[in-house]
Amino acid sequence: MKCLMLQVGDYADAYNRFAAGGKENYRGQKHSVDFVANLVRPDLSFTVLAVCGREHRETVAEGLTSVGITMEQSYDRAFVRKIMQEEAPDLFICRVPNHHFIGEAKRLNYRTLGFFADFFANGSLRLIYQNALTALAVRAPNFTCLANHSLNASISIHKTLRYPKDKIVPWEETPIAQIGAPKARVADKENLKLFFAGAVTEEKGVGDCLKALKILKETYPGARFNFAGRKDDTDWDGQADALGLSDSVTFLGLIANEEVRHQMKVSDLVVVPTQHSYAEGLPNTIIEALTSATPVVLSDHPAFNSRFSGQDDVAVFEAANPNAFAAKISELVENPVLYETLSRNSEQTQRALYVGLEWVHLVKNFLEDPENTTGWVQKHNLPALQAEQAT
Repeated sequence: MKCLMLQVGDYADAYNRFAAGGKENYRGQKHSVDFVANLVRPDLSFTVLAVCGREHRETVAEGLTSVGITMEQSYDRAFVRKIMQEEAPDLFICRVPNHHFIGEAKRLNYRTLGFFADFFANGSLRLIYQNALTALAVRAPNFTCLANHSLNASISIHKTLRYPKDKIVPWEETPIAQIGAPKARVADKENLKLFFAGAVTEEKGVGDCLKALKILKETYPGARFNFAGRKDDTDWDGQADALGLSDSVTFLGLIANEEVRHQMKVSDLVVVPTQHSYAEGLPNTIIEALTSATPVVLSDHPAFNSRFSGQDDVAVFEAANPNAFAAKISELVENPVLYETLSRNSEQTQRALYVGLEWVHLVKNFLEDPENTTGWVQKHNLPALQAEQAT
């Protein structure tokens, strides 16, 4: 039996890096790579189809293959049809809501697990079109269920794709331990330290960070922002320079996960300013920031709403509004009682976010029972979780 898994990220590169003693680029990366490798058994081979920009086909271990394709190829209908026919898996785990792959899985009747971390919304004509194609493809008997990261993102599948609730399974990451002790106040408000981790793009709120920092510098001239993550093609250094922030902004690039968590621990605030247009689930950055006991400032992205009160757990501001962003940061700087409350509650806030089926159990359930003969989908589906949350 053969399982094909579509994902974003170079599996072979990560596998070989860890084999050589290298470090993680993001939380849980090694755990994920090792988990997939350990799924291989005499009666089950595994191929990871990696959207990574590096074309390759590598046998990284017996029964385990990594095939690399580009983003452009992943949206080329003819290419997708060809590679899906060539791979011809018995089971398909689709970690990317790409309607071309989903449509081919339906056409070829591959038994499929949709395993996403995306918030679905019809925010533009392009998204309406893509979501309509996805909705049409997933409503097929070959899909065991659609799983999505976190409660709100799972609800968005039902609302936007009109997918039945009883076939939606919310999933969650493996819990991680607290690394920071509670903080009483900003260490030195004259030299405020702000930290961002994630894709360095406009939709993730990086432009809003720069504009908010410009406002904050009027009151806190020593304030600075560190950004960890891969930049897109935008000239972010040029934007910082145009705002007079060259000496107050550092783009660290893609750094090891342990360094990301260290930066969170030593910063005064961690920000997650995602704009509504970005298909966010519940990013690792929030979980990791909470484990550092550093207060977190979030946008009011739909994926975050109702998961936080915005009072004693995290601070919330209106997305894409640099003035509101700067004002919320200033509130935490000037209100040590609120700052300490958020910091002291961080561990409890983090634990409350784990409400879905742990992802490793999701995958194992699918591989062991792809036809759902045991009813595992119904045991962990959206209505079951909502009923549990209501009690």
